[in-house]
Amino acid sequence: MKIDICNKEDIKPIVDGLNAYNLEKVSALSSIWTPLEFNIKNNNDVVVGGVLAGINYWNGLEIKILWVEENYRQQGFGSALLSHLEHEAKI
Repeated sequence: MKIDICNKEDIKPIVDGLNAYNLEKVSALSSIWTPLEFNIKNNNDVVVGGVLAGINYWNGLEIKILWVEENYRQQGFGSALLSHLEHEAKI
């Protein structure tokens, strides 16, 4: 047995394996992953945060990454991203 750092090529079989296992247990409600990925910019049009998420095969909202630059934390940027994401996921 050997544990190593994942490279990009290693990630796909891990995700595919988990999806295959889950699909064996519970039938999918959707045949595709629907990405919902948004950024938030400051007044200078510079990206200072973002969320990488999507609607999964079971119609659940899955958040993979939520990030806000340190200088913009505690100012509502993350909350704004999540609110926008939730709104988009519902439509």
